[in-house]
Amino acid sequence: MSDPSVGTSSNIAKFAAIGFAVVVLGGVAIAFPKLMELFEREKVEVVEGSVTETLEPLDGNACIWTVSFAIHSPNRPEGHIWVLDANIDLGQPGHEASTNHVDGRVWEFLEAELAYELDECPPTPDDVDHGKLEIIYRKKNQRSPNTSRHGF
Repeated sequence: MSDPSVGTSSNIAKFAAIGFAVVVLGGVAIAFPKLMELFEREKVEVVEGSVTETLEPLDGNACIWTVSFAIHSPNRPEGHIWVLDANIDLGQPGHEASTNHVDGRVWEFLEAELAYELDECPPTPDDVDHGKLEIIYRKKNQRSPNTSRHGF
């Protein structure tokens, strides 16, 4: 006859199962963030300190608001990201200038410029009512575009 204290319902078996579960969950908690870094989505960011805004008067109260900036991708190799377009939503009457066209491959960084004709010119560039800078891009060997939005 077998010993009744040996088996799956014994205290030793219960402690072993709990210990095993703790070790497995601890391993997953440590390994999961590391695995996620390997599959992390590419980042497309505005180079800190690169944004400059200017106002150039036109006829009447209108003016041209120009935003210059640089884009980089800190977690992808150089040349891995293609910028397809960029845009800023205006919160005031105006429209994009005909010269707006941002595209190119991001090597160390990609310099870009957007211009908008504003119907009512504010006193300073900081007073322009606008939304976030929207960058449309794709990564190497990927057909579908992605979008990132940046405040400035």
